[in-house]
Amino acid sequence: MKKFLFLSVASVALSAFSARAQTPNANNADASAAGMYGVGQAALSFVDDSAKDLADGAGYGDFDVGNGGFNIGVGYRLNGLVRAELTYNYRGGAENEKTIQGAGVYSDNKYSVTTSGVMLNGYVDIPVGGTVTPYVGAGVGFTNVEYMVEFEGTGGKGKRKVDSSGFSYGFAAGVGIEMNEQVAWDVGYRYVNHGSFKKHGGKFTTAANEVLIGARYSF
Repeated sequence: MKKFLFLSVASVALSAFSARAQTPNANNADASAAGMYGVGQAALSFVDDSAKDLADGAGYGDFDVGNGGFNIGVGYRLNGLVRAELTYNYRGGAENEKTIQGAGVYSDNKYSVTTSGVMLNGYVDIPVGGTVTPYVGAGVGFTNVEYMVEFEGTGGKGKRKVDSSGFSYGFAAGVGIEMNEQVAWDVGYRYVNHGSFKKHGGKFTTAANEVLIGARYSF
C-alpha cells in the first residue's frame, strides 16, 4: 500500500513538473512573500479501521475502507519557508464487506466510515530553486468519526451506527508546483490518525493514508 501511494504521488508530481519545465516562473520570489492564500484539495483515502467486540452481535474485526473526500480552507504564509493552514476535511462514500466466523458463529458485516472535522496544519517549504518546492508538515485537529455497521448472522440481523468526536493528528509531505505568481498545484501524501473510542461494548480505531491533489491561490 505504501509503495502504491508513493508511486501515485510521484507520477502526478513528475507529470506536472514536465509540463512546466520549459516555462519557468518569473515570479518565484514574489510567491514566497508573506500573505494569505486559499487551498482546496481532493483526497483519496485508504482507511485502516477496527471495530472490536461489539455488543448485540454487530460483529468485530479489522477492515480497510477506501473512500474519497476533500479539504478546503485558508492559509497564511509567514515567510518564504513557513506557512500555516486551517482546513475543513470530509471523507466518506465507500463501504467494505467482511464475514466473521469462529466457534460455530458467523456474521456477514457491511462497514462504512465517514469523518469530518477541522485541522490546523503547519508546513515548512524546502527551497530547491525553480517552480517545484517540496514541503513537510504536521497538524492537529478535532474530528467526528461515524461508523455504520450492518450485520446478519447467527446473532441476528440489524444495523448499528456509532460516532464520536475527538482529537486528530497528522503528518504530510508533498510538492507545490508554481504555475504563476498566484496559483500553485499541490500534490501530497498525508497520514492522519483519529484515535480510538469505546461505545456499545466495542472499541473503534481509525487512521488513514491519503493522496491529496489540489491547488493554492494567493490573494
